[in-house]
Parts: sequence; C-alpha cells; structure tokens
Amino acid sequence: MAVWEDISKHRTGDVPLVVGGDFNCIMAKEEKKCGKAFHFNPAANDMASFMMSNDLVDPSYIGPAFTWSNNKDIIRSRIFSRLDRFLLSSSILDSFQGLKVKHLTRLASDHCPILCSFLGEVKMVYSHWIKFEDVRASYPMAWQLVKQKWQNKIKELTQLKEDLDREIKILQEVECSPNGLSEAQAEALGFKCAKVKWIEEGDGNTRFFHSLASARRRAKCIDAIKQGDGTVVTEQKDISKVFYEFFKRKWHG
Repeated sequence: MAVWEDISKHRTGDVPLVVGGDFNCIMAKEEKKCGKAFHFNPAANDMASFMMSNDLVDPSYIGPAFTWSNNKDIIRSRIFSRLDRFLLSSSILDSFQGLKVKHLTRLASDHCPILCSFLGEVKMVYSHWIKFEDVRASYPMAWQLVKQKWQNKIKELTQLKEDLDREIKILQEVECSPNGLSEAQAEALGFKCAKVKWIEEGDGNTRFFHSLASARRRAKCIDAIKQGDGTVVTEQKDISKVFYEFFKRKWHG
C-alpha cells in the first residue's frame, strides 16, 4: 500500500500520470497460467483502489499475454503471470489515439520488457451513412412505441441502480465489521461500484463516456496481423492489403 500512497502523494493536480513497471500484482484470473488459483487478494484491491482514485487505465497491449515466468526447467512446474504493465491517465488515452503498449520478447530475464509508444495520429475511416427508413416515422404508433420503450428502459435502470446502491451499502457495512469482507465479497463490491458508475455516467456527455468511446475505437483498431507465412505486418496500408488479398482469394478463388 505504501507505494500507491507515495505515487498519489507526489502527483500534482490534474497533471497526466504514466506509471509503468513490475507491480508484482495480478488483477484477473486471465493474467495467470498454472500455479495456485487466482484470488482477488488485498494487494490487488489496493492497486484497483489506486487506479480508481487517480483515474488510471490499464490499456490493451500487443504481444505475449504474460510478462513473467519462473523459468522452471520442468514444464509442469512453470508459472506464467502478467506482472508488468503501464497505467495511464484516461486523459492521455483520449489525446493519443495512437498510443500502443507492447510486450517484447523475453530473453535472459524472467520478465519481458514492455514498451509504451506514442505514435502519430491514427486516421480511422468512418462511414458517414446513417441507415434509417423514413417510412417508419410516418406511422403515429412508431413515436408512441419508441417513447414507451425508453420509459420502460429508464424505469429498469433506475430500479437497477437502487438495487445496486442497497447491495453496496450492505457490503460496505460488512467491510467495516471486525471480520471485514471475504475475497469474493471484496471483488463483488468493486464490480457493483463500477456498474453504478456506468449507470450514472455511461451514456452522458462526460469524460467517462468519451474515455469509453476512445477505448472502443482503440479496441477496433487492428495494429498488426500475421500473414500465412508467419510474418507480422504493422503498417495500416499493408494490413489493408493483407485483408484485401485474403478475401480476394476466398471469394474469387
């Protein structure tokens, strides 16, 4: 916990923050292979709280899924984990759509190097066509149907938020008790708080919404693709050519 307090203490105002290195912490079961089963322990909870309080995001990456291995000679005894990562302020991801994190080749060390690069602006081509059939708006019942559906949806979301608030309150009361929360309860509390934040800000014109939209754009962007001969292509024009040639052979023989 001390390292998170030190970083938070030295942060100045809203200055964007980049933190990278070996955090020796696993945040999800997908970040570990072999060894003991993953549990959301207090260390992971402290790291998650640090990320939330400082508006930090763990961006997607290119390369091997795991950054550390115990390098055991016996294959059955080998353990793989993702311990190394970059944490960045969401404002950085909003400003640099071309930001990339790469897990490089692990050689002599038991950790693989990680690289965060700020590339030039990535131009994405969007379709300007909006598909809408005007004839639907000519039916009076169409407006009433849309209004009714949205009213029902708003009621459902309101009820869901109230239920989540009630469940969070119960868990927070247990958290303050002498025994505290179990690992499963601590993980559930984090998920429920995230759901409330989404309900409150997810579709609003907020920084939270724009950060999510930016994340979706980055997720849709294809940074690299492996060709049939095993070579990896990273240039956008070459990636487009690979797709073109693939479907050309597929559809035209």
